[in-house]
Amino acid sequence: MTIRRDSPRAWYVAGLLAVAYAVAFVDRQVLNLLVDPIKVDLALTDTQISLLAGFAFAAAYVLAGPLFGRLADQGNRRNLLALGVAIWSIFTVLCGYAEGFWSLYGARAGVGAAEAVLLPAAWSLLADYFSREQLPRAMSIFLLGPFVGGGLALIFGGLIVQSVAGAEFGGPLAGLAPWSLTFVFVGLPGLLLAALMLTVREPPRVVAAAHDRRYSLRDVLRFLWEERAFYGRFFGGMALVVVALYALPAWTPAFLMRAHGGTPGTVGLQYGTATLLAGSLGVLLGPWV
Repeated sequence: MTIRRDSPRAWYVAGLLAVAYAVAFVDRQVLNLLVDPIKVDLALTDTQISLLAGFAFAAAYVLAGPLFGRLADQGNRRNLLALGVAIWSIFTVLCGYAEGFWSLYGARAGVGAAEAVLLPAAWSLLADYFSREQLPRAMSIFLLGPFVGGGLALIFGGLIVQSVAGAEFGGPLAGLAPWSLTFVFVGLPGLLLAALMLTVREPPRVVAAAHDRRYSLRDVLRFLWEERAFYGRFFGGMALVVVALYALPAWTPAFLMRAHGGTPGTVGLQYGTATLLAGSLGVLLGPWV
């Protein structure tokens, strides 16, 4: 199937992928706003909360990343994305039904492993949908996702916690605490997004078509080892950047509530708005700079 690069459909795909990235960040970061309620209900320590917010997600993400990267190189990226979005949304809902540390740990790990599909598949699709000249702008739209999603997770997470406090639900929602309902309500829309992913057409692999050779896993590992002087520094540096990038938002809402008496609704609205506006502005200005 021939797909014209830089076409309106290409920009639709870029927008849809940005929405997927935003939803991913909502699902992964809404826990940051719920630290204290979860800690009290499940009788957890701050160390256990840190493992849930960080290690449970990140370890699964890192382990699944190479697998999904390989599948994105060789398989149908559209279908892979639809499956990944559906799985991480289901695990987000399951976070709301966790009854202890290990059940919540398992659900968070499921979110992390499934979300590892997004970046390799999305980057590959964007490279085939856009020309070299338009790719930076398309990437900037896609990279709006973390800041939009992080901001919305705080804003709507706080609003949901406040709105469901004291409310009574029946059926499968009966007896769930406000923090549990928040996970359920932010996870369910992802299933609709998974269906929307099926509207994306799988484009021909423009980049891959320029190379006849298929590289085995051994070839890849050999290349990384031979170029370890660069890749060792690159991966090490990026890992240190991400430590700061994730540690600060993980504990800022709890700090504002504990030290300054903020409520989830107030902290979510104010800190979420700052994240949404400042982060989005920075990403959009990147290609221009």
